[in-house]
Amino acid sequence: SGRPIEAAATYERALEIRTELAVSDPSDIRARRFQGYAHTRLASVYNDVKRYDLSLSHARLAVRIADGLGGDSLYRLDLIEALGELGLAHLGQGRAAEGCRAYERATMVAAALEPRAGQLFDDALSRYERLSALIRERRARCEGGSE
Repeated sequence: SGRPIEAAATYERALEIRTELAVSDPSDIRARRFQGYAHTRLASVYNDVKRYDLSLSHARLAVRIADGLGGDSLYRLDLIEALGELGLAHLGQGRAAEGCRAYERATMVAAALEPRAGQLFDDALSRYERLSALIRERRARCEGGSE
């Protein structure tokens, strides 16, 4: 978004709603997934404006939520995206080792993905493909020792 502060405010409101839904019914995996998605979007917005402290907090929560969703490919794509934002936040704070570990994990999760049919998967895959080039670039820089 061209207006990161407004985008953050919108995602914060969405997160409040998603969190209420997830808390009201802990068995509702869809509510938890969208709660994680809101955290990932906030991490992305905060990375864009170099508020790595806020991004790191949201990215960690997004990773924790995605880790708990299970092994479905759609949820693994959510995890990859959250790990990408986590890596970026770590790098933004000058913590290359932690950033590189997040990118390495994202790469390993991606290698184990099993494609499936459906619009939700296609949308998530599209988000992942946009992020994957950055993950590969950052990981290569980590392996080259230039981070």
